[in-house]
Amino acid sequence: HLSGTKTCDENRRVHTAFFTQNGGCGYILKPPSERYEDVREKKAAGRRVLWVQIMAGAQLQHKDKDDDIDPVVHLKVTGHPVDRNPQPGEEVLSTKVVMNSGLNPQFGEVFELEILFPELAILNFYVYDWSPSNMRIAAEAHVPVQSLRRGYRRVPLHDPEDNASIYCSSLFCNFRWNDRDDSDVSSESYYSD
Repeated sequence: HLSGTKTCDENRRVHTAFFTQNGGCGYILKPPSERYEDVREKKAAGRRVLWVQIMAGAQLQHKDKDDDIDPVVHLKVTGHPVDRNPQPGEEVLSTKVVMNSGLNPQFGEVFELEILFPELAILNFYVYDWSPSNMRIAAEAHVPVQSLRRGYRRVPLHDPEDNASIYCSSLFCNFRWNDRDDSDVSSESYYSD
């Protein structure tokens, strides 16, 4: 029997994000690249680049703080070891800090991420309140790369402690693959609003 407190560690966040692909019910089969050796070899032939533009944020704040934050967004890819970005020893992918602008910060930052196994990759957004001495995480989002749709999208943010949705808090982003057309993008997506 579990206690009444709900903890949300990294594994639980990835699990929750992965199962948004099927509405959180049933199970998801391993992708073909994990079941068949020949598919894995074909995949190794070429990587694709996911282009992510973090344009702006809305209602970025701490749940226990009323004043403005100085938001900065860190971006990370988890999944297959070859897709992990940044790789160990590399700098964190990060936007610029927008001082005293948690209500509607404008970032305008572009990142290019090489991904070999998009069916296993999770795109992680972490919003921090910047401080020279202590950066505190304010919100986060974990999105399966397979569920991303091309174009301008709103990415809803969640509380880092219990993964609860934060009312009206989101990032406005633009997503694009370097070698995909619209017919190759999943028509069913949680992140399609």
